[in-house]
Amino acid sequence: IVKGYTQKQKEAIAEKLLEETVYTEIHSETGEDSNGYYAYRVFKVEENGDSAIMCIKVMILDEDVVLINYSLAGDDYSGSVKEEAEEFFSKVYRTY
Repeated sequence: IVKGYTQKQKEAIAEKLLEETVYTEIHSETGEDSNGYYAYRVFKVEENGDSAIMCIKVMILDEDVVLINYSLAGDDYSGSVKEEAEEFFSKVYRTY
């Protein structure tokens, strides 16, 4: 819960949650939309010859910090993979 935190404190929390990882980052963005501040990272995860795309979004919504992970098979964050991830996060916003 981030009740009483300044905007800068909220942003720092969102950034810190996504800072430490052993995976290869392939996309990064931060910003603010009608729902509030967010930090978004996309990683390529490779293990035993298989690869997956892991999308993690930290959202500061009102007084809540919400971390959502969406992963799917693949090795490229573009086309239908990117569209599927964007649709998933859009659904989260709509149901929040």
